[in-house]
Amino acid sequence: MENTHTDATQMVDAVRDAFKRGLPDLEWMDEKTRKAAEDKADAVVDMIGFPDYIKDPQKLEEKYKGLEFSPKNYFQNVRNSDDFHLSKTLNMLRKPVDKHKWYMTPQTVNAYYSPSRNQIVFPAGILQAPYYNRNFPKVVNFGEIGAVVGHELTHAFDNSGRMYDKYGNYGTLWWTQKSVEQYEKRSACMIQQYSNFSYFNKNAYKEWEKKEGVEPPLPLLNMTADRTFFTAFAQSWCANIREQVAIVRLDSDSHSPDKFRVLGSLSNSEDFAAAFDCSPGSKMNPRNKCHIW
Repeated sequence: MENTHTDATQMVDAVRDAFKRGLPDLEWMDEKTRKAAEDKADAVVDMIGFPDYIKDPQKLEEKYKGLEFSPKNYFQNVRNSDDFHLSKTLNMLRKPVDKHKWYMTPQTVNAYYSPSRNQIVFPAGILQAPYYNRNFPKVVNFGEIGAVVGHELTHAFDNSGRMYDKYGNYGTLWWTQKSVEQYEKRSACMIQQYSNFSYFNKNAYKEWEKKEGVEPPLPLLNMTADRTFFTAFAQSWCANIREQVAIVRLDSDSHSPDKFRVLGSLSNSEDFAAAFDCSPGSKMNPRNKCHIW
């Protein structure tokens, strides 16, 4: 896990750097907002794998002190667990935000951004195939887990994240009104926010490639590095979902369906169109594209 932690940290830093390098190219963002965005990106704390206390029996004992379980009473165990966690939550009232607290278990296959802590968290569960593997080519890892990193990072600057400053304080107006209006104008281009996050991790991979050299292509696939990157990105969203579940998610999930998170973001990408030789005006290379970042 130590090697994985190091790799993941380096990828987070690479995506963050790519994001910052792209800020000067944003015509809609003025200089004051751009500088504040750079500061906030630098201040984002990354938490990877699992909290340190998990490896310390004494700290683990202290964390769950007062929680009692019985091997003979499942229902009471559930009640004890609920009461314990409710008590912990109530105990947080009127106290400073604990910026080291994890809100996902290590085995969770997911990731999140916490605006009040300005932190991005990647549990150990997502740091495994198909999202990541130390033996995968870097272009594949950047296309898969790199996309997740880019997605979570941009939450710090979306309509919700921009309401929090680099310290996690709510209500600090660090965007100018002009930048807000321009951002909302571009957001309106998309029926649902597709989060053009594939851009950052592709640039991050290109920077890595400049430093480390071009990787040999994967055998038998006969694909360029760019095509491999976008294929890996699309593969990370492969899903088999029942129609009933899809309908429920449309009503309850703030994210776009998996299929359109791929088609929506890639159809707005000039790099994708170039990699796959998509004809101008075609479905995956429309003449009118939506761009925010």
